[in-house]
This record gives sequence, C-alpha cells and structure tokens, in this order.
Amino acid sequence: MSEEPESVEKAIEARMGRLEHHVKRLRLVCILLVAVPVVLVACGAAKNPVADVIEARAFRLLDKEGQLRGEFCFRVLGGPELCLLDEQGKTRAGLGLLDVMRGTPGLTFFDEAGKPRAMLVVLLGRPYLTLHDEAGKHRATLGLVEGKPTLELWDEAGQSRAVLGCTDLETTTTGVVTKLPESSLVLFDKDGKVIHRVP
Repeated sequence: MSEEPESVEKAIEARMGRLEHHVKRLRLVCILLVAVPVVLVACGAAKNPVADVIEARAFRLLDKEGQLRGEFCFRVLGGPELCLLDEQGKTRAGLGLLDVMRGTPGLTFFDEAGKPRAMLVVLLGRPYLTLHDEAGKHRATLGLVEGKPTLELWDEAGQSRAVLGCTDLETTTTGVVTKLPESSLVLFDKDGKVIHRVP
C-alpha cells in the first residue's frame, strides 16, 4: 500500500525543517569556533603587546612573593647599574658605570653583610681585579699597567706590602722613579719602605 502524496509532502517538509534547524545550529557553532579564538588572541595581544623599544628610568624584578630581587636603574651619580639582590633584599652583585665622567665599567660582588668582596673594573683603559676582606677593605689587586701584569697585596691598614710584576718605585730622597719589569718582586714594611726587591 503506497503512502498518500500529502503525507509524503508533510514528512519531507518536516525533515527539511529539521535539516534547516541543524544547519543553522552548525553554522552558529562554526562561527563561534572561529570567533572565540580570534577574540581571545586579540584580548591577549591587547594585554601583552610586544614593543620594539621600551623606555623607562628603571626596571624592577620581583619574585613570586613580590620581593625586589633585581633592578636596572640610574644610581645617585647618574650611572646606569644592574643590581641583583638576595632573599633578604641585600645587593649581592652589581654591574654598572662606577665613574660616569670617565665611563668606568665595573662588576662588583658583595657578601651576605653587604660588603664588597670582589670587583672587576676597567679604569682609564686598564683592567683590574680587586679583592676585599670581610670589612670591605681592599687587600689584593691584579691588573695590567701599560699592558704589563702586576699583583699588589695590601695590609689591613691599607698599606701596600708586596708587588709582583711591573711597578714604579720612587726614591723618596731624590724623587727618581724606577720602572720595574714584569719579573720583579718588591716587599714593603708597614711604613711603605722597601725591605726586599728582586731584581
């Protein structure tokens, strides 16, 4: 027995209606699948734009607790400096211009008490490594003077006590300055008088 044409037409119309409803829903899902990521990317780009150049007077680096751990800024004398701080907020390392007028670059390491313990500088074109004791007093210097190596040791009072390598010796009575070669060793007493010299 065949179905009546009217009931077939109604069934086709019902199916077409359901199909159109599914197509509309599928179209909405496709639009959302494209639009949502575009909106999310646009919002993320607006919150975190990447700039070619960033200008500021200072940058501060904070840890996850909000403690200052690093800073790139200008110091009192006007030179730029990068400082790294420990968990107690004490500076442990610094890189910057120590003398702005001369453009003297320096790298300094500090102990837990905040005292400088080691410093690497280039002063007037001459590189130096200086070591300091627990009180922050200068105790040893390794450097190049006119391209020649020298190692100088200092006592607690700040008096030079030994020089290995090239150095200038001044005779106090005549004022004559003698340039000693890299193979020299000079020892001084606590008053700065020469007590031993090779050659």
